[in-house]
Amino acid sequence: MSEKEKSRSRVKGLLAVLLIVTAAFAFYLGKPDQSSDSDNISDGHSSLDEVGEGVAKVSFVNTEKSDALDLPEPSISVPKPPSEGVNRKTEKPAQEPSSKVPLSGKLPSTFKIPGVGIDLQLIRPGKFQMGSPEDQPHRRKWEQQHTVTLTQPYLIGKFEVTQQQWQFFGEKKNRNYFKGPRYPMAGVTWFEATQFCRDLTSHVSKADLLPEGHVFRLPTEAEWEYACRAGTSEATAFGDSMGSHQANFDGGNPCGKARKGPFLKRPQPVGFYKPNAWGLYDMHGNVWEWCHDIFFPLQSATQTDPWGLRSGRYRVAKGGGYLYHGWECRSTSRCAMMPSVSYNIGIGFRVALGRPQSFYKK
Repeated sequence: MSEKEKSRSRVKGLLAVLLIVTAAFAFYLGKPDQSSDSDNISDGHSSLDEVGEGVAKVSFVNTEKSDALDLPEPSISVPKPPSEGVNRKTEKPAQEPSSKVPLSGKLPSTFKIPGVGIDLQLIRPGKFQMGSPEDQPHRRKWEQQHTVTLTQPYLIGKFEVTQQQWQFFGEKKNRNYFKGPRYPMAGVTWFEATQFCRDLTSHVSKADLLPEGHVFRLPTEAEWEYACRAGTSEATAFGDSMGSHQANFDGGNPCGKARKGPFLKRPQPVGFYKPNAWGLYDMHGNVWEWCHDIFFPLQSATQTDPWGLRSGRYRVAKGGGYLYHGWECRSTSRCAMMPSVSYNIGIGFRVALGRPQSFYKK
């Protein structure tokens, strides 16, 4: 082989080695960094913190044909609600029981049901005007105003019972069109709501945390309205006027002289709107709430610790709902509902911890 041919052979060999080294270097640079990408891998599920979670079409409202509703922004600036819908900037965390020592008959100022996560607020005894005055707009004949005295303190849920809390005692039926852990549990019958309260009593009693002489139950109508009013005498806890930036209802028909606002046509996570003066959320709008009482027209006679009639066909629901006009969400608004029916208009509940009915029969 001539020197010229040997020189060409050496050049070809050097070029081949250079190509191999270049390819190896390029492969090394293009290799993904697994340590940094592993934290960004999506599991294919959207965050439960998204307010738009669980949007569904509802046949009884005028929704668009798309899979999601085009929701207007509320006129108040509210961050995404944290666990159980509590806005930690405006409310201190509920106090957890520090030990499993049986509580005395004296109720604590706040109480959080272990495991279930339901927060309750103490309501002190007092006297108030239940019902509506004759000159209140949209007043109904069964809202006769009268004086009521509540002699016993009680605790009531700061929020409506959520769908996540509803599932604590096992796989219970969830008939909600709009599903999500922090959305209010609606579509429950009065009997299902009372059974949930009995389950809570058993659960807390086994943990040796049930205050002596108290049970979990639905609030009486008087207890509910007293807590809703929070010391006010106007049509709502926010005054005689209330817009849909303060509660979830048909904002095109506000209460009183409030300006028209958004009509979401769906519930909101509990705690989305500001609470009343006693720290209770969504007492107006969102979903109707079951009370203990049999429905009957309110009377003008003064009452003390009323529990209503012993029997009757309908039970009382209070508070109004997201599909209703503002005046239907007044503090005294009341609706007659059959206790065995699961209504698709959105009826939920909040729990109370107080004396049993037998206590008042002594």
